[in-house]
Amino acid sequence: MFIRNKSSVSVIIPFYNAASSISAALTSVFAQTLLPIEIVIVDDCSCEHESVLLKDIMDSFNVDISNQVKIKLITLNENNGASYARNIAIKQARANYLAFLDADDVWAKNKIELQYNFMESNGYFMVGHGYIFDLKKEKIVDEPFSYSKVNKYQFIYTNPFFTPTVMVRRECFKLFDESFRRVDDYKCWLENFDSGNIAIIHNKLAGGFKHPIGAGGLTGSLTKMHSAYMNVLKSLYEEQVISTPFYCLAKLVEFLKYPLRIIRTKI
Repeated sequence: MFIRNKSSVSVIIPFYNAASSISAALTSVFAQTLLPIEIVIVDDCSCEHESVLLKDIMDSFNVDISNQVKIKLITLNENNGASYARNIAIKQARANYLAFLDADDVWAKNKIELQYNFMESNGYFMVGHGYIFDLKKEKIVDEPFSYSKVNKYQFIYTNPFFTPTVMVRRECFKLFDESFRRVDDYKCWLENFDSGNIAIIHNKLAGGFKHPIGAGGLTGSLTKMHSAYMNVLKSLYEEQVISTPFYCLAKLVEFLKYPLRIIRTKI
């Protein structure tokens, strides 16, 4: 059996009724040129049929490959949202780095190798990378490596990190705020911003199959997303994670962007 090199990375996957896509997500992890040491999946109280399918899918993967990467499955008895599920997985993780992947996304085969080696060589605490929203329209391709440091004030205008692109050092990582089911990732990245150097790799090393604006699921309700974002900003301000100018400007930008999102969904 050919043994590939492994990295000190734990892959964190929350799962909720996503049996139709989890196989592709796991396949993209097992296809990595540099493997993680483990995958931690948390089934966030899926329906019984979906939970059975998940176990069948996990069992269907090649034994030789799965023996190289330990798979942990944690099943919850109550649905508490992706933040709660990720936190459960993080507490069970044993690698030096955490890499987040959603059950309906996939990675480029060299994602871990590029990101992990970059972080190890340069001492970064948290690093994201490019993301393709609709892999039916755009494919992941090899491109010259490039990156830039991320300034905290970039978060005034946008969230530069999509969750399936983020890798972070487990040590000192502040967990997701479980009181939020939307925009919780944005809050988490800002709460962790002062823990160390932050960067984004410009290469697109992950992707999904739906557009974020007006798509189904939690991101489907633009009104609820807008309300959640405003609440997250307020919470960050009260925690003194963001300054008064940051808070006011971010609110203004969101008030300008919100109607534009509504218009775009109607075009």
